[in-house]
Amino acid sequence: MKDRMYFGFVVGLIAGIPLSIWTLFSYYVLDFTQTRMFDYASEILFGRLPLNALESIIAWLGQMVFCGFVGIGYAYLIPIVTSRHYLAKGWIYSAFIWFSSYAIATLFKMPDLFYTAPYTVVSNFIGASIYGLVLAEATKRLISTPKRHGN
Repeated sequence: MKDRMYFGFVVGLIAGIPLSIWTLFSYYVLDFTQTRMFDYASEILFGRLPLNALESIIAWLGQMVFCGFVGIGYAYLIPIVTSRHYLAKGWIYSAFIWFSSYAIATLFKMPDLFYTAPYTVVSNFIGASIYGLVLAEATKRLISTPKRHGN
């Protein structure tokens, strides 16, 4: 078995790249969402949305670190629940993280993230789905999971 913490962080980073691409595409090209994923990290790091390019880059790096941490959690979870139907499990895991992120923003009343438009919710759900599916596939390819009989 490989080092789950290290490879979990790596697969989280790998999955964070298409998530970032989607959220930027949805924000800048489609004009579909009101917030980018790194706006959540900015709210945590700076207490507000980023004001310039440097703050946006720092917030994006913070988002990527968070993606890595989420990947670590998944890497430790998957042997417990087995790797059968791994794509569905990756999607469910990311949907749970997505919903939890909204709950935390609501509980802590983060001013710029407290009220979210329906299109933003849909865009973030699509991003979370992309993240979960890529996370599951990258985990399957990079972290060997022992097969259990009967599961």
